[in-house]
Amino acid sequence: MIPLRRRATVVALTVVGAVALVALPACSHAPVTATVTVDTSHPLGSFNPFTALGAGLDGQDKGSVTGMYTPANERAMQAAGFKPLTYRLRTELAVQAWHWNPEGAWSDLAHAQGYWTSSAVPDKPIELSYGYRLPRRGDTHDQANDNGFSRLDDGDASSFWKSNPYLDPRFTAAPDSEWVVVDLGRATRVDTVRLAWGTPYAVAYRVDWWDGDDPFSISANSGENWRPFPHGAVDAGTGGDVELHVGSPSQAVRFVRVLMTRASGAAPAGSSDVRDGLGYALREVSIGTGVGASFHDAMRHGHTAGTQSTVTVSSTDPWHRATDIDTTTEQPGFDKILASGLTNGLPAIVATSLLYGTPEDAQAELAWLTARGFPLAGLELGEEPDGQNALPEDYGRLFVQWARALHAVRADVRLGGPALQTGFDEVRVWPDTSGETSWLRRLATYLRAANASSDFAFLSVEWYPFDDACGPVPPHLRAEPHLLAATFKRWAADGMAGVPKLVTEYGYSAFAAEPEVDVTGAIVNTDFVGQFLTLGGTAAFFYGYEPNTLLKEADCNSWGNTMLLQADDEYHVTARMPAYFAARLVTQTWAQPVDAPHTLYRATVHAAGSMADAISAYALRRPDGRWAVLLLNKDAAHAVQLRLSLLRGAAAVTQYGRAQYRWHASGERGHPARDLPPVQFTQTAGAPLALPALSMTVVSGT
Repeated sequence: MIPLRRRATVVALTVVGAVALVALPACSHAPVTATVTVDTSHPLGSFNPFTALGAGLDGQDKGSVTGMYTPANERAMQAAGFKPLTYRLRTELAVQAWHWNPEGAWSDLAHAQGYWTSSAVPDKPIELSYGYRLPRRGDTHDQANDNGFSRLDDGDASSFWKSNPYLDPRFTAAPDSEWVVVDLGRATRVDTVRLAWGTPYAVAYRVDWWDGDDPFSISANSGENWRPFPHGAVDAGTGGDVELHVGSPSQAVRFVRVLMTRASGAAPAGSSDVRDGLGYALREVSIGTGVGASFHDAMRHGHTAGTQSTVTVSSTDPWHRATDIDTTTEQPGFDKILASGLTNGLPAIVATSLLYGTPEDAQAELAWLTARGFPLAGLELGEEPDGQNALPEDYGRLFVQWARALHAVRADVRLGGPALQTGFDEVRVWPDTSGETSWLRRLATYLRAANASSDFAFLSVEWYPFDDACGPVPPHLRAEPHLLAATFKRWAADGMAGVPKLVTEYGYSAFAAEPEVDVTGAIVNTDFVGQFLTLGGTAAFFYGYEPNTLLKEADCNSWGNTMLLQADDEYHVTARMPAYFAARLVTQTWAQPVDAPHTLYRATVHAAGSMADAISAYALRRPDGRWAVLLLNKDAAHAVQLRLSLLRGAAAVTQYGRAQYRWHASGERGHPARDLPPVQFTQTAGAPLALPALSMTVVSGT
């Protein structure tokens, strides 16, 4: 950080209407001036802190839940002032089925395997729940612990990948196109593809190659697309082991896709479950050069993600066995969360498994929650389908099925999703027949065509704007508001203008890094919440509610975590983080902690030079009639000096920044070197007020 040693910046904060903050010169030098104007004549809208300012809870490592959710820790968490909760679903990120209730039934009861439906009868409290690995998995990597592997290049002829049967025409009344993409790691000569089909197999399919850099990271109008191999199409496949000579001479390619467009509908011998015969099954894939005994396989085959070529698939069958339970990660049970004081007696947003679940299990979940008497603000269907590389139409087909099933249980329940992991940028996918590459726009188009737009009651995304956790922090602080403003415009263009917007996770970065345990990360959180609500967002949920420890996930030597409270290895709270004090600044000082609307007004910042995007201001009128202005100075070198005027009597000021907090970086033993609460003082009308560099301030008065 740049030390605070330059001249102070002078800011004039004026208000059209009842409240004004007017600048005083900081020194005799020519000042760098800025003006923040609050228009009190035209309210932008309102929000209720009891529905709009919340926090999220998620799955944890084995043995963590009991230590995290102690009465003392829950009291410390609640002190941050967040009101509603959102329940996250880690199993969906891990390509796992979720037994939200350990009691339930298998479709193949005799063998404790098949498709699981948890019990809808709330006869026992649920303290913990677990995910189950999918033995028909096709993805090499996942978004959770990444300790699974693909069955398509594991070298085991007895294992196989199978697509999700709920995408079959039997359930969707639409053609089911599934795909497998292989990354050879680098451009490799290819003229032969070997496919060992399982049952059901593909009758019609083709083999393509990608003509760009990465089929899962494309940009708008890039021209990148899948191109068919000259001889890679099959229109009357009969299953079994197939060797396709896709072209001669061989072609240098890195990414190869098998696109399946018509299924055999055949079920394995002895099967009694219709789902066994729906979709496509492949036992093994090999890609390379040569024929017969001279075939050279360019793929790596192994039983771990690190020993096999990376495979990505369109969907995965949620079929599994009792022995597939993964106890290394645990989800806090519904009773552990929803029966605790953490809900504040308010309705919660609860996750429902979609990509790796069944509609019958989702119905049972809703019936159980209803019978248990837990109030619901909505059900969020799925978790990060973009991270699983699911196409929007496939998500839409599942969403429509789940919506019909859930509304058959309760017509009043609000459903939404898809919890996009990339909320700050447009998610791009392979162009459809019209050339459209926008994931969200294509989902909106699908829902309209399926007459299901009314079932989509809210759009949910995650907001982690800085994947570059090692990059310089000051530019990030200035950039974040521009990202969010552009995002709202894009959502409107994508057909989501009238849909309520929920950010069901937010933080500085999806990767653990030092800014998250410093004032800078807290400023980003606060800036996001203020702007999100001002732009018309419905609710925002901070991720990292539980006391936690430091992690290192970035490539640089940076330790951090999205957390309010730092804890030791036994989850005893050792420090309150800047995110905690920033949360209280928003929930207790800027917004009045009452269950009533708070009216927002536009605050416009005018500044010269480098300070143009260094100041954020968010103004509201609280239910008690007082005005509150949230001011953020995001500059690392300049203080801002203000004088308050046109206020009747004294103004209350609460301020938090570098004077209250310093982080001591020491690897996994990092901790706050100074950890003080915000300062509070009274400001008389006309007296100068300093906003220190990298600080957050709330000024309130009548």
